[in-house]
Amino acid sequence: MVLLAMVAASLMPLLSATAGSGPGASLRAGNRSATTAAVTQCDFKDVGTCESSNPTVRIFYYTVGDTSRCTFTTKIDWGDGTTPQNVVVPGSSTDGFTLAATHKNPFKGKQQKFVISVTGSASGGCFWSDGSVEFTYLACDTNHLSGASWEPKFPKSGSMDELAEPFRTNAYAFKNAMRMAGIDVDVISTFRSFQRAYLMQWSYKISRDNLDPATVPAFVPSAGQPSVDICWVHSDANGNPDRTASANAATALAKALVIYGNKTSPSANSRHCYRMAVDWTTVWTAATITVANTTGPPTTITSTPRSGLNPDLIKVGATYGLKHYGPIATDDANHWSDTGS
Repeated sequence: MVLLAMVAASLMPLLSATAGSGPGASLRAGNRSATTAAVTQCDFKDVGTCESSNPTVRIFYYTVGDTSRCTFTTKIDWGDGTTPQNVVVPGSSTDGFTLAATHKNPFKGKQQKFVISVTGSASGGCFWSDGSVEFTYLACDTNHLSGASWEPKFPKSGSMDELAEPFRTNAYAFKNAMRMAGIDVDVISTFRSFQRAYLMQWSYKISRDNLDPATVPAFVPSAGQPSVDICWVHSDANGNPDRTASANAATALAKALVIYGNKTSPSANSRHCYRMAVDWTTVWTAATITVANTTGPPTTITSTPRSGLNPDLIKVGATYGLKHYGPIATDDANHWSDTGS
């Protein structure tokens, strides 16, 4: 990890430092290297070199002394042929790191090294020191390429006990009322991790919406949670991006996740992730059923369809605090949550 730093005196060896005294700024990089896990994002903070199959890198500046009166005008050349990025960073009253810029390198299909250089100037009586760091973009290895093998890595739950209160109690009550009315209720899914939701959304968009896999953002885990170290872009024998192979792998994953046939893309921020949603099939054969609700006398249902898309059953569910996914015209008969989303 490596930093762009504002430094007064003892600049690290990788910097091409200009002379100066007092408060200032520069790209600060140590004289040791940091090899990350295969797809961990490279943060250039306290080291000069970093390698990853994650194409996104972040550059940090470091300030020394009171630079609150100063402004640092810099240009970052990412070394990958893209247009250099102009970054203006205000000073700070205390020493510390500041995130200057985030950049996603264009996919090259095979290992490449980029020298990221930063030049700039300072106003307000401070000084700036130019510097550079090195980023090695690794090709994805087989273990991280997308495909059906990712489905079991973040399994779903089909247990209603995994739901959060008060939704859990409400869901049990509604399920019992439906079964008492003669409706066959079969629970499919309750809790879903954000990791699984991420795989669902982007495998669908690549396979069904023809999304360029190179544009898929990296998964950002919350503190203490596992990442999703997946490579969506597959390459051909020459190391070039292979859209067909990428789409086929995404399709295989979407089918394994049982969402390929959906009419709309799954959400990466699903209520399942908050334990506030349940997917279940609800079917019946009788022409007339009567379902208890929580706001008045039981509801008699003679309408069709005899599934979760039935408008009268949806109204009953709302009395229990379970809202059906809308609009009703969709093909998703099974999804109910606290918000309907």
